[in-house]
Amino acid sequence: MPVQFLVHVVSPPNCTTPPEIVGKPLYQSCTSVVVGETFTSQLIAINYCGENVTIVDIATLSFPGMVKGNITEVNITTYYNTLSWTPTAAQLGYQVMCAMAFDRYERNNK
Repeated sequence: MPVQFLVHVVSPPNCTTPPEIVGKPLYQSCTSVVVGETFTSQLIAINYCGENVTIVDIATLSFPGMVKGNITEVNITTYYNTLSWTPTAAQLGYQVMCAMAFDRYERNNK
């Protein structure tokens, strides 16, 4: 079976400190969720690059049924996405979710 993937080439970063995802659930943690009960959380991203850089997305790779809200800017350093998920009996066991924040340099201040 052939393998296919995309490569996105970008310019060098203006800031070498990438955004960080903080908050709950904690990095590499395990959270118990009951079948049929809605789990709600927030992914919080911190921008360390100043006012010319904004976080434009918190991308997730998650399991079926996870709903991610729109990114919200709290201030120039803090952004978040709300997550919600109601697990089914077919989803018993471990489920893995990964998240990554993406930022963009803007030449003109807001």
